[in-house]
Amino acid sequence: MAAGLDVLGVIPARLQSTRLPRKVLRDIAGRPMLCHVYARARRSPLLTDLLVATDSDEVLAACRGHGIPAILTSPDHPSGTDRVWEVAQARPADLYVNIQGDEPLVTRGHIAALVAPFRAEAGPQVTTLKIRLLPGEADNPSASTPTARPRSTPFTPSIPRSSSARRGSSSSASSRTA
Repeated sequence: MAAGLDVLGVIPARLQSTRLPRKVLRDIAGRPMLCHVYARARRSPLLTDLLVATDSDEVLAACRGHGIPAILTSPDHPSGTDRVWEVAQARPADLYVNIQGDEPLVTRGHIAALVAPFRAEAGPQVTTLKIRLLPGEADNPSASTPTARPRSTPFTPSIPRSSSARRGSSSSASSRTA
């Protein structure tokens, strides 16, 4: 656990990917990609717990078949961030780490980099990992291109917050609740 923080890792997983449908269940060395993501993320000593959040009965069954904790979430979410938000409404934690379901090479170091700002100070609300684009990737519609904002720019999740909802959300990474 990260310096007394209750850190919940959430792996949003859906089958309806637009660029590569069913990718979270694609076979990699005899196991679905999602199993590799879970196994790699589980290596992080900073995560208090880890689960998959999905809108698919098929993904839920695959998780159960491989001993991976998973919950069924609404099929109406436009993003994995929204799926993490749903989990946060039912599962209290100090910090939620959104671990992408299509990142089978995620490392303990990646998770440590996401959690580090929250251990250092109470100010950050969202952290995300990014790498520099390679030449020619900026024009590629398949390349993920996160936008960096100054620390003072707020993040607003796409699910509206109700007045009774706890504070917190998750972007491509993590957030703190009040």
